[in-house]
Amino acid sequence: MRATYTNFADAAAALGIKVKRKAAAKEQPMSCPNCGNEMRNVPGTNVWLCEWATLTEEDFGEETVQVFTTCGNRVLAAR
Repeated sequence: MRATYTNFADAAAALGIKVKRKAAAKEQPMSCPNCGNEMRNVPGTNVWLCEWATLTEEDFGEETVQVFTTCGNRVLAAR
């Protein structure tokens, strides 16, 4: 009588085949195409967000105002 296997791991174990294990790939940092800052990966997705921000003081007429500038770029990566 033939043995019936429900997955490849059981079939390989019965036939004596050793499965090659791949080393876990290290996540490579990605640079923002707009500002060059390092981007953050949203866990479990292929979406990368640039969180670069700066606060500067600039003259606006006769007043000095604070200007908050962000990059806010989003990238869908194919890796």
